[in-house]
Amino acid sequence: TWGFRVHQDHQHLSIQSLHESIEEEFFELSKAHYERYIAPGAVN
Repeated sequence: TWGFRVHQDHQHLSIQSLHESIEEEFFELSKAHYERYIAPGAVN
């Protein structure tokens, strides 16, 4: 069995809002990783 607990700061969010927040934060993290490690060496 596995699962997770919602941090106290985010317990007021609906499941949909929590999902959107996670997606937005993951996108920003992914974009920063791309800009830092991938884009500088990308072939144009």
